[in-house]
Amino acid sequence: MYILKDYLEKADVTEALDDEKFFCRYLWLINHSFADEMLLLKNNKCEFIAFTKRMANEFNLNPLILGKTFNSTDDISEGVKEEIFKQEQLLLKNQIPQNSFYFYRKDNQINNYFVRKRPLINPATKNAVGIMVVTTKVQPNMQRRFIMKEFLGFSEQILSSSKPDLGTLHQQILFCLLLGINNRKEIANTLSKITGKEISENQIKNALQALYKEFDCSSYSQLVTLTLNGQIPFQIPDQTIPPGNYLIT
Repeated sequence: MYILKDYLEKADVTEALDDEKFFCRYLWLINHSFADEMLLLKNNKCEFIAFTKRMANEFNLNPLILGKTFNSTDDISEGVKEEIFKQEQLLLKNQIPQNSFYFYRKDNQINNYFVRKRPLINPATKNAVGIMVVTTKVQPNMQRRFIMKEFLGFSEQILSSSKPDLGTLHQQILFCLLLGINNRKEIANTLSKITGKEISENQIKNALQALYKEFDCSSYSQLVTLTLNGQIPFQIPDQTIPPGNYLIT
């Protein structure tokens, strides 16, 4: 990082601290700088030390979990807990930041988050004393909606859907279309592999026809456009992607 020399040489900034004091100072800075972020802080034992109210509300974190590890959570599977713990142990050992997609089941639906994990490294000892976790909810059409609203004059009413919620298979088909999979056979094969259930090409055909009728269109591309514009309500349906934290390599 490039830093103005006047700041780099300030004694009260560059003074050597032991690991505990460095961690406490970082905690104080985070508390005053990231209050409105979805952020949490863990120590080098992967115990929760602090998290913001937004983080607590989004992931149902009770303050009683402070001082405990992820294993104390009730709404996460044991397999996911174990995988996240291994990932964080590797981060602390290698001192290399991690980016990941986290799929979390909340209110009977799967929400997707972009997660950035950064080791807190004490410059005096070179030790990783903890982990800072910053999370953002993924909204695939956010940039498109912003441009259409701010620069093309679309109103929020036009960009918002008043249609009823769709069934699981319809949402799964939209999920495939957004990924660029638009052949009925490929959609059926993809969903069969992801869900572990046999889904036929004929089921996909019938579901697509229902979507065309519901939203008054006749092609894959129109469905994608309406979805990205927010005119078709879309969320990743349950049992499509297993909940978990998937590292981006």
